[in-house]
Amino acid sequence: MIWKATVRDRRLQQVAKVTDRDILEAVGPVGGGRLWSPDGGRSMVVATQNRENKQIGFYTVDLMRGTSARLFEEDRSLPFGPILNLDVSGDGRRIVYVAQDARHPPDVWLTDPGFQNRRQLTNLNPQLETAALGTSRIIDWRSVDGVALQGALLLPANYQAGKRYPLVVDVYGGAYLSDAVNYFYLTPIGNMQLLASQGYAVLMPDAPVGRTTPMQDLLKTVLPGVDRAIELGIADPDRLGVMGHSYGGYSTLP
Repeated sequence: MIWKATVRDRRLQQVAKVTDRDILEAVGPVGGGRLWSPDGGRSMVVATQNRENKQIGFYTVDLMRGTSARLFEEDRSLPFGPILNLDVSGDGRRIVYVAQDARHPPDVWLTDPGFQNRRQLTNLNPQLETAALGTSRIIDWRSVDGVALQGALLLPANYQAGKRYPLVVDVYGGAYLSDAVNYFYLTPIGNMQLLASQGYAVLMPDAPVGRTTPMQDLLKTVLPGVDRAIELGIADPDRLGVMGHSYGGYSTLP
């Protein structure tokens, strides 16, 4: 949501929101403040993420009416820290942003304010175009307690539908790892494509945990996700592994 604060009387007012989307950042010049308006102050452009399929998007928001309109959405993601990955030219006619997906590392894209004419400016890692990499997707399930959850599932390179594969589950208690489905390598820490290139599927599940019952909650949230990958005919129930880093190392204990 977008809010307006008045300094004089210290009032806070909601201006607008983008339905079913999380606003990641306001599009604006890095050196000129965070509010940039393509039409003289009536509206602003924001970067968003779809809560269901995790697509990156750009929306224009009418600051007077509180309404929004989609400019563009796709199966990509902005890198962490989107404020550092967006900029606007001095004349306001060009927008540059950095985008990535599970098979393609971050590169710079150029577009107009209406996002009608987009083109990729850089190709920093052309050698990856011939590498055997897996594709990613979102899968859905419910926890033992009935909570709707999701996970980012990286399929093995050269995946064949109907064939079961060994599954590695990357866990991190308290994290919603499905948000990383369109991140390069599926994570900013490590390289899940190394596993995919060797014939493994990788599941990065949402794993909300309570303050006093983290281990119990991990079992309730993660194991149904593993069952879902098996139910989909992707994971081999006899070849399952688990991994984690930092607090994820503790999360492997249940």
